[in-house]
Amino acid sequence: MATKRQLFALWLASGKSHDYRNDNLTKEQASQMLEEFNKKSGYTKESPKNDKKKESKPRPKSEPKPKANKFGVKVGDVFHMSWGYDQTNNDFFQVVELCGEQSVRVREVSLEFNSTAIGFMSEDRVFKIPQDGELAPHAEQSIWIKDQKRGDIKRLQSWSGDGTTNPYIRIDNHHATKCDGKTIKCYESWYA
Repeated sequence: MATKRQLFALWLASGKSHDYRNDNLTKEQASQMLEEFNKKSGYTKESPKNDKKKESKPRPKSEPKPKANKFGVKVGDVFHMSWGYDQTNNDFFQVVELCGEQSVRVREVSLEFNSTAIGFMSEDRVFKIPQDGELAPHAEQSIWIKDQKRGDIKRLQSWSGDGTTNPYIRIDNHHATKCDGKTIKCYESWYA
């Protein structure tokens, strides 16, 4: 009896038009029929199946570009939120993962800063924004983010009429806007 593999090959060679399972072919008959199909098609075991693979040259490896979503937000981008009633606080949130086209996973981060004293209980601070996807150290504790290890998922929105530029995320009842540039200057005040 012909093998299942031979019968399947015959079925494929016939253009799936004839089912050879009920023809009671011997192995030799099936082999001979396959050879005839191969001669008609010009196939030989020695002929390479795909010459293009041998001729193709490997592409030069380039640095992978950070992938951005429809808002132009990518992993490593930082969002800034200023808040407070009797004092001014600044918090920063960094994108650690893109979650589709409209959501991101963020963690609260601690950024390096230089300060200039203005008054007794206030100062201007210039925070350094991480560049090229560099991740900043996450804050040890956060009142805004529930899962500081993985980050919380936040939905992106836009202040612009086109719906994609000037993105922000909502943190509780506040808005955190995307930071552009290498630094951001923020006013902070506190009371003892």
